[in-house]
Amino acid sequence: MPASGRITIGIVGAGEIARRAHLPVLMNIRDVSIGWIYDHRRERAQALAHAYGIPAVHSVAADGLPACDVALLAIPVDVRGEYLRHFSRNGTAVLCEKPFAISLAEHDKIVDDFPAHALACGFMRRFYRSTRLLRYLVTTEMLGPLRGIEVSEGDRSKGSGVDSSFLDDPRFAASRGVLMDLGSHSLDLALYISGAKSFDIESCSKELDGNIGWRGPRVRRSRRSSSTTA
Repeated sequence: MPASGRITIGIVGAGEIARRAHLPVLMNIRDVSIGWIYDHRRERAQALAHAYGIPAVHSVAADGLPACDVALLAIPVDVRGEYLRHFSRNGTAVLCEKPFAISLAEHDKIVDDFPAHALACGFMRRFYRSTRLLRYLVTTEMLGPLRGIEVSEGDRSKGSGVDSSFLDDPRFAASRGVLMDLGSHSLDLALYISGAKSFDIESCSKELDGNIGWRGPRVRRSRRSSSTTA
């Protein structure tokens, strides 16, 4: 905690998730202030900054961003590299939007660059009351041992249509599908609720909705870690 008692947040990315999720929450947390918001699209950053009464930063490289206590990276996973390197060197804590990484090697590299307390991923669904209840029921076996989990997602997170979604960009989420967006939440919850420490992929298929991949892998919890843990 800074000596002032207030935590300053810097936000990289002024897209739909920052507008409709992160900023409304952060603006209402005591002892948290938004130091600045940056986006490579100047107009988008300025519009969101004006709406929330916060400073906007324009046309700077990662190492030109103002100082902050915590940086929120609300940008696609593919373009976070320079920001992660910059904040790691500066000792700035980072919260990454999900998904955290697209390969195990990338995941390990990022984790190795930060102290454990200074790096997190936005799997906030773990803290929903419904999730905590499900984990309790599974852990205590109140209704008997876990027999299976079926998960589905109901939309493509396309947003309001006011601006383009990163799901439309073939360089990013469109090339890897909804599994990279909402589906990463689903897989995380399945592992978290079950208490699994490892898993096997039984099969994997892909269906397209336009240019966007839809279906993902069928996952089975590994027998090596079949017992649940608190």
